[in-house]
Amino acid sequence: MEEGVQVKAELRLGTAGWNVPQVCKERVGGAGSHLERYARVLNETEINSSFHKPHRRSIATDFA
Repeated sequence: MEEGVQVKAELRLGTAGWNVPQVCKERVGGAGSHLERYARVLNETEINSSFHKPHRRSIATDFA
């Protein structure tokens, strides 16, 4: 890389599983559904079954 060149990168962090004990719920998103709390804390997720085969685009948009 050339000297003085700056690269801007975005870190995308997520997980395929999200299990939070009820007593810790307020520390990781507060009120809302399981997916709503996840989305407030992490900016990426894996649709667990996508490990085996690609999904239709409509599956991903349902999560958005």
